Amino acid sequence: MNNVVRSTTRLNGETTFKGNTKIAGTVEGVVLMDASATLLIASGGFVRCESLTAKTIVVSGELHATHITAERIVLRKGAQVHGKITAQTVEIQASAQYDGQISIVTPKTAPQNTSAHQAKQRLEAVTGA
Repeated sequence: MNNVVRSTTRLNGETTFKGNTKIAGTVEGVVLMDASATLLIASGGFVRCESLTAKTIVVSGELHATHITAERIVLRKGAQVHGKITAQTVEIQASAQYDGQISIVTPKTAPQNTSAHQAKQRLEAVTGA
């Protein structure tokens, strides 16, 4: 992992991560990621944002986002996720909790974004929202 937000760390406001990122602490506000990166929200980690986009998102902790966009999303045991997921592949393991809507897209229509704003624009284009 290129970036690690430790369990004792709390970030508020606009946060930009370059490369693969592990969040074990708390991140709230605007979260920007490389579209080619992997995000791991560890058990005990908490993320609240409007939009989240990464190549792969793996959640063992808690994620609240209006729009969650990735090629692959994995909700591991103990995960709590709230929001609309748009992905090519979604895996929900036993005892993961999910509240929201899931849209499975083909690789041809999957959003390829570099920022949260672009993620929202492309998501709206794909879903017609």
